[in-house]
Amino acid sequence: PYGAIGRVRLGDLVSVTRGAEMVKDAAEPSPTPIPGGAQILRASEIAPFTAAPRAWLPANAFKAPLDQWRAAKVVLPRAAGRPQAAFDEGGAVPVSAVLVLQLATPEANARETLLMLVALLNSAPLRAYLALTQTAYQLARPTIDADALRALPIALGTPDVRQRLANLALELGRHYATHGSATDDSVHHSIAQRLEKTIAMEVNALYHLTDEEQALAQRWLL
Repeated sequence: PYGAIGRVRLGDLVSVTRGAEMVKDAAEPSPTPIPGGAQILRASEIAPFTAAPRAWLPANAFKAPLDQWRAAKVVLPRAAGRPQAAFDEGGAVPVSAVLVLQLATPEANARETLLMLVALLNSAPLRAYLALTQTAYQLARPTIDADALRALPIALGTPDVRQRLANLALELGRHYATHGSATDDSVHHSIAQRLEKTIAMEVNALYHLTDEEQALAQRWLL
């Protein structure tokens, strides 16, 4: 996506870091809450638009204080062939196998901005753009490079476009969290497909992509 995109890079909007590091002899994660501990978010618990943390660790399992992870954030598995971004505002602590995006500068519409980024990062154009930057080694052993992620071109659009994308990402995330992403449920799957298609149309319009460019992005993801 070149064209009329505003020339804003993702790294200008957010910090991109790896999640919390654990000490060498950290306890095994517990499936039940630990008094004074922290709920953790593992890479396997993240899918496009939704994150479902299911385990806890004591606070002393981490090398550094956990305050920085409590704020709202975008999370995605680092070891993946393409971005699978989700929004977390429940204060879960992402582990080091997770890439974390947090706003570089506090803003009034922080939640909306992060949700909009979830919609963009899960879209075909930006997934294809990122794939074009991958090295042969990364393609052979899929992993998302933080510097390549920071360089992604982000079109901010108008306030109403940002709000629509944020609302769609939130609705789709809630849908997946409630009903899952299985395709054998025709009713719920069709709802998810409708939301995904609406997001795709919004993103294609935001980046002023032609039909040919849209088809090219889809081919890169096959």
